[in-house]
Amino acid sequence: MTLLAKICILGDGEVGKTSLINRYLGKGFPLEYTPTLGSDFQSKQVSLDTEYGPKDIRFQIWDLAGQPAFDQVRRLYYKGSAGAFIVFDLTRPRSLENMERWLKEFSKNIELPSASIIVLGNKMDLIDEIKISFNTVRDHIDNNLVNKYSNIDSQIEYYSTSAKDGTNVDYAFSALGEMIITKLYQ
Repeated sequence: MTLLAKICILGDGEVGKTSLINRYLGKGFPLEYTPTLGSDFQSKQVSLDTEYGPKDIRFQIWDLAGQPAFDQVRRLYYKGSAGAFIVFDLTRPRSLENMERWLKEFSKNIELPSASIIVLGNKMDLIDEIKISFNTVRDHIDNNLVNKYSNIDSQIEYYSTSAKDGTNVDYAFSALGEMIITKLYQ
C-alpha cells in the first residue's frame, strides 16, 4: 500500500524552491530564474527503508509562490498537508528571518493535527557568497520556530542544500518522508 503525502515547499521568492523540486524530480537545474505564479504541483513515488520496514510513499509536492501578491491564494493549498519544507537562501539573511512568517502561515492553514517540518538552507554551492552560519540557523530555528505552534512537530530538522549540484536534495525528501511515516506508526 502506498501512502499519499501532501507536502508544501514554502519560502521567499528566489530562494530556489522550484529548482529544488526540479532537481528531486530529475529535471536538472534551470539556468534562468522563472517565478512560480500561484502554485505548481508535481508528484513522485519512492520506496523508503524505515524503522518500520520498507514503505512506499507518493509525494504530492506543492510549489507555492513566495511573492506577497500570492498570500491569499497560497492559503488554499496548505489544507491536508502532512509536511513542509521551509526554504531560505544561505546568501540572503532576510530570507532566514522570514521563516517564522512562513511557518505561522502554514500552521494556521493546515487541517491535520500535526505536520512535519524541515528547514532547507539552499544555495550552499555559492560558498563565497554564504552569509549565514550553521549555528545561526540552528539558533534561529530553536529560538524562533520550535514549540511555537501546537500543530507543528517540535523537532524541526535542518539541512543545507544545493539545487544546482544536488547536495542533500534527495536526502531531505527522504527524511521528510520518514518523519511523516513515523508519525503514522506512533
